[in-house]
Amino acid sequence: MADKSMCQAQEFVADPYRVAVTLQPGWNTLLLKLATDKGTSAGFRLRCTDQHGNDLPLLPVDPTHVAPPVYTATPIAAPLAGEHFVIDTLRKLSDSPDVAYARAGYLSDIGEHDAAIDLLHTTLTNLPDSAVLHARLSQILRKDHLSDDAQAEMVLARRHSHDLVDMELANLDDNRETMEFVVLIEFLTDLRKQFPASPRLAWALSDAYAREDMEEKQIDAARSAVHLAPGPGNYEKLIHAYLTADRLDEALATLQVVLLANPDSLNLGLAYAALLEESGNKSDALTAYQRLLHHCTDSDPVIWQHIARYYFEKRQLPQAEMALRTLCTLCP
Repeated sequence: MADKSMCQAQEFVADPYRVAVTLQPGWNTLLLKLATDKGTSAGFRLRCTDQHGNDLPLLPVDPTHVAPPVYTATPIAAPLAGEHFVIDTLRKLSDSPDVAYARAGYLSDIGEHDAAIDLLHTTLTNLPDSAVLHARLSQILRKDHLSDDAQAEMVLARRHSHDLVDMELANLDDNRETMEFVVLIEFLTDLRKQFPASPRLAWALSDAYAREDMEEKQIDAARSAVHLAPGPGNYEKLIHAYLTADRLDEALATLQVVLLANPDSLNLGLAYAALLEESGNKSDALTAYQRLLHHCTDSDPVIWQHIARYYFEKRQLPQAEMALRTLCTLCP
């Protein structure tokens, strides 16, 4: 039992360690050595079974009773039937990538890294293009402190599937709160080298910089994302980044350019008109609203509401009344 993994904090999983013992009549004493690991609280869990892995009837426990040890413990090399129910169940399933992925993950969770690595190597011999299995192997190799091999497997995984960007960003979301900023940026930068054409990675970098108030880097990453995917939705996010940084002039200039290519975008048009109003250009804002009526639809109540408000502020009551009548027709 001189396994270094026993000195590290372990998740509570089914029977990671097994010892054969012979219970003596009367009291039997269990001797444990507990220690904390990286600030975690020490603890243990134990169950007693027969040689087939079946639970024994409830045995009395008295933590105040201490008796001399009277048994000899010897490790059992192979799992007993019933003790690894999850593994036994998975072995009965087909040899699909999903099953190999699940089996390897379970073996890794209980500290059997070598078995998990062997399983994945064997499966990848028949399925060399499986990005998911390469990614799982990379994760387990990293746990086993084989960083060079882990990196090589991740390169293969990324080569075979761009869906891994979504998977890795999902994993990142799960671990973001405990990840140091420098590590986060290094991870995202390395990932962008593998997938330079991914706008999602550019936005992930922009969001990371925004959380640290690194304005210039946030804007640069946002511009990169828009360059990769210049759609209205990404432009809206870039405009939001400008406004968050109080860069009104750049937001207006960007909106002018993007509206030339997307004149029928209601959201971008409304944002442009609202920014013109905010900057004091009321007449230009009215022109922008009227342009929206021409390019989008004359039946959108939001546009007529803004037009009516503009005429009221200018005390141009006939025009305001006409706008309100139209608005009431659209929203009776």
